[in-house]
Amino acid sequence: MAALAVSAFVVATPVGAPSSWTGSRTTGTPPSAVTAARFRSRARGRRVTPTAVAPPSPSPSPTTSKLLKVPKTARRFLVKRPPPSLPPPAGSADAAARAARVAEQKKVYQLVPAEGLAGIPLTPDVPVAGLSWFKWVAKTGKMLLQLNLNTFLTENALSKATKRGIRLPSAGLDAVEATAKAVRVTASAVLTATSGTAEAGQAAIAKAGSPLTASSERTSKLLSTLADDELGANPDGSQPRGGAASSVIARGEAAAVAAVKAGVSQTSRAAGVPGGDAAYADFRSLFRSIPLPPVAKLVDSDDMFARLRVAGPNPMSIRAVKKQDLSATSPSLPFTDAHLQALKGYEKDTLAAATADGRLFVLDCRPTGKVLADVEKKYPSDADMVGGMDGYGKQCQFAPVALFVLSPTATAKNPGRLEPVAIAVGGPKATATPINLFTPADGSAWAAAKLIVNASDGAEQELKWHLGLTHLMINGIAAATHRELEEESHPIWRILTPHYDGLFFLNSLVPSTLLAPKETVDKLVPVSTAAAAQYVKSVLKTTHFNSLFPDVHLKARGMMDPRLDNPYREDTLAHWSILHEFVSEFVGCYYPNDAAVVADYELQAWAAAITAGGQLGFGERAADGSTATPGAISSVAYLIDAITLIIFTGSVQHAAINFPQHDLMTYTPFYPLGVRLPPSMEGGDGQIVKEQGGSIREWLPSPNIALLQLSVCYLLGSVIHQPLGTKPMAIRQWGGWYQNRKVSIALNRMNRRLIELEKHIARREANNEVKYEYLRPTRVPRSINI
Repeated sequence: MAALAVSAFVVATPVGAPSSWTGSRTTGTPPSAVTAARFRSRARGRRVTPTAVAPPSPSPSPTTSKLLKVPKTARRFLVKRPPPSLPPPAGSADAAARAARVAEQKKVYQLVPAEGLAGIPLTPDVPVAGLSWFKWVAKTGKMLLQLNLNTFLTENALSKATKRGIRLPSAGLDAVEATAKAVRVTASAVLTATSGTAEAGQAAIAKAGSPLTASSERTSKLLSTLADDELGANPDGSQPRGGAASSVIARGEAAAVAAVKAGVSQTSRAAGVPGGDAAYADFRSLFRSIPLPPVAKLVDSDDMFARLRVAGPNPMSIRAVKKQDLSATSPSLPFTDAHLQALKGYEKDTLAAATADGRLFVLDCRPTGKVLADVEKKYPSDADMVGGMDGYGKQCQFAPVALFVLSPTATAKNPGRLEPVAIAVGGPKATATPINLFTPADGSAWAAAKLIVNASDGAEQELKWHLGLTHLMINGIAAATHRELEEESHPIWRILTPHYDGLFFLNSLVPSTLLAPKETVDKLVPVSTAAAAQYVKSVLKTTHFNSLFPDVHLKARGMMDPRLDNPYREDTLAHWSILHEFVSEFVGCYYPNDAAVVADYELQAWAAAITAGGQLGFGERAADGSTATPGAISSVAYLIDAITLIIFTGSVQHAAINFPQHDLMTYTPFYPLGVRLPPSMEGGDGQIVKEQGGSIREWLPSPNIALLQLSVCYLLGSVIHQPLGTKPMAIRQWGGWYQNRKVSIALNRMNRRLIELEKHIARREANNEVKYEYLRPTRVPRSINI
């Protein structure tokens, strides 16, 4: 099934393994269920009192801490930690001992160039401390079960339709609805079992008593095996690595994958009809147990197309048009006043006037399209992955430019939305010069142009902003944290590591799953995996850390105008303010002045290691915002900014890029990750003819590829684990995780502000059909754990 493209994220995870904020390299701290519950309950207006825990024995040794009388499954995590402290004076015996401990950490957190990822260094041998916790596995497993069920129902319906030569009506699903409900009940029973034994998982399945049919036996078997693997331990006491569950998936589902894809493709090709919703019936039929997203009704909406630029998966690329873009001698944009004046209400407006007033915006996909086209020449796609096998058109990378305008009536009190003006589409070879230009009056050609823009924007979102500038950028910084700062003792280690939970583990899977040859990226994005990896590598080598502060990046793109309704800007700046205040109070507890920052040799080694690892622009900023001293931190102010940006990127920014996939990218006719060149256009110059007629159906990939996109985007956008504001489990009598009363007070203040932000976003989006709620604090994980 398509869902299995990402199932390795679950079956390879040993449940019960500690999280990345460990007390040592072999013992760790699971997420704080008490803190998470308290945060969620405060949002609902009631208080949760944690269960009292017996105090520890008097004066436990920091190195041989006694454990409290707690359940066996949690006992190994609850160890007394030394309070955070800065390194002792250089040259002292304590400093030498601490340096020796840091040297041992480097042996654990090895950085190795990743084969299949253009040599980008990862931590392939993930330490136990970097593995994911059971709750994460349970949530991810539940999503996988939903996807497996959805694909099973799709297979069932489409195979019947293929045999009869007709499309199965929606009423025909009644016969399998009992199966769907039974599997959901069973999954819920297993995932809520709390006694921590394999027997309990099996008992939960039996207790559910649902009449699972023979057709869903493989799902039941998968549940049982997951209970054995994930709730139990190996005979030698080590943590299991999901072997049996992996085998079940590999053996039991392999045949179903081919059958589903073949069935979907055959049925859709037989029943495809141009025009209206009928053209997308085969895509709608992919949503069986998963709700059809609201955007399925908005495929033709120009308003929603424009809204995606500031409230979609990639709000990072649109920018205000500059005066030089319209230069009479060398204009970089191929639009004229006539295109703007063709819009109702803009008959007397001009490009120059709108630009001078800050109301003209452009999404220019040419730079990314050109780079991808260049690397594709060196690393071409496998022929089977560009349309040869399924009979659909060849995957194609275009280079469109889209122009948008803001109404002159918009004000700061009544902000307005963007409106699309025109789209210039570069040819299928992603040439720099657009060869087609369309406006909303151009019917199906305009619809095809919008589709091409979304596909090009989606490729940049997935490769640059998602994989490159969240997952992999933070991976390098996290590795430097574990390799240069003493575990537990250094305060910067203490504040950052909760925001690395699960990161190493997830990233270590990328070369063998998403970027494996002929796998997810190869099938969804119109470039080879090798070309995609080279593009991501170029992004990491050319992006400056100091250019990514949210206010800096928004100002550089001209996106700070309050007249523009921009929920991404509003929510990210609110989160930044909250995080920055907390980090300021934390850092102030340990660094009273700039001299203390300069004197911290571990901190300086950490900054140098980040720069040596390839991160450009990390270091003290000059007055103009550029990097004055790469790889060095000399002020409390920059330390606060840098720490805040690392936490922000690993939580808020990743949430803004990742979670819109769930609602906006699962329905391929609305937002494909790649378009197919219609067979009639292959070998030509890629002209989109205005008289083409019909629908945009011929530009879309096959339904089996759409099923893969649905599964991947639904899973990646569904798992929300450990929201921002929570902290790792720690005993309150020992000072909690931070072991600093001032910091605990600051954390409580931060959570109160997060609750207010949660309420504000809910009120703002209450009446919107397609809601931008991806940055509600309860929906923002504190780390990149999916």
